[in-house]
Amino acid sequence: MAGEARAAAGIDIHRLTGAIVADCLYHQVTPAQRRVGKTINFMHLYNPEGAYMVNADHIERRMTREEIVEILEGRYSIQCYDHESKRELAEALAEAVTTEGDDL
Repeated sequence: MAGEARAAAGIDIHRLTGAIVADCLYHQVTPAQRRVGKTINFMHLYNPEGAYMVNADHIERRMTREEIVEILEGRYSIQCYDHESKRELAEALAEAVTTEGDDL
């Protein structure tokens, strides 16, 4: 989707923030909720001490297993297995985002 703000992992960071604030799933975020998330993210941009960090808890609670797998396999070419729990996959994605962010 053109124009979406994306974190290193391909996550629309405004959408994820909107999901956290609205207490809903990532794929259920409405355009209005995404705008709220975007406002919060830009607020943090100008206040680095309050910077927003993506962590495994956010990913696990706000994204479906399928969304996590899609990003891990698509962006990072990390093979995901059926026996891995959603939590394990969320931790792998959070680690991938952190590791890639360190290289930027």
